[in-house]
Amino acid sequence: MPVYIPNKETYVKYDISQIENVTIKNIGESLGYKTCQLYIPSDSHNYGIPAIAFKLFSKEVVFAYVENGIEEEESVNRIIQYIGKFDLIESYKTYYSLGDSLREGINGECFTTDFMSSVLGIDIASNGSIESSLFGYNFIFRNGVLVDFMDSEGLSEKIRSWKDIAPHYFERHKLLAENYFGINNPKVNKYLEMQAEAFSSISLESLKVLNSHAPGANYAMFKLLFESDADTSLSIGELNDLSLAEIQKIVFFQK
Repeated sequence: MPVYIPNKETYVKYDISQIENVTIKNIGESLGYKTCQLYIPSDSHNYGIPAIAFKLFSKEVVFAYVENGIEEEESVNRIIQYIGKFDLIESYKTYYSLGDSLREGINGECFTTDFMSSVLGIDIASNGSIESSLFGYNFIFRNGVLVDFMDSEGLSEKIRSWKDIAPHYFERHKLLAENYFGINNPKVNKYLEMQAEAFSSISLESLKVLNSHAPGANYAMFKLLFESDADTSLSIGELNDLSLAEIQKIVFFQK
């Protein structure tokens, strides 16, 4: 399968004859990159591109596999067309666990200040922290490498994932919880964490039915009431908090 790399404003074939075992990892390393520094979206095959590797946090192409039998000019056109329609932030939100890649990179000391500066477009000191408003993360560096990261709003990964997938429902629940508990009350995050956990565990079919009848419904209460494996160890006070005082209006039926 031919491999292409960027060359000024276009792409050219890359000589892989010297790579003993042609894999994404080995191609990346031959070009000076560790695997954890690359991002490979899942939808490029729709363009006849089995794999296209970007530098993590950027739309900068490192290399692309193209299907056999496609002329070079057409291969280049397909790569350009794909990149033109590719939405980096939306792709990360929909298909990609960026947190997992960051943890892997931290363990492998992949993310140097030089690399992160190049992809984020921010000057980074060897020891310090920066915020990327585009990706919504704070990054902490020690001795020239990334050592930790956190959501800029202090959200857990479960809540952040829920927010990315269903922002309208997240914002609705956040507003309801802040109105009930108060903006700075730690119970807001606890409430959102339980909603996010329930949202991620309810089947897609149930979510569609639930949201069609009650948009932005209380997912955690739905899970407790209608799923047999739900955790029912919450106290009456906790149930009251989880339902934002609606527990008093709910009639429980024995299964």
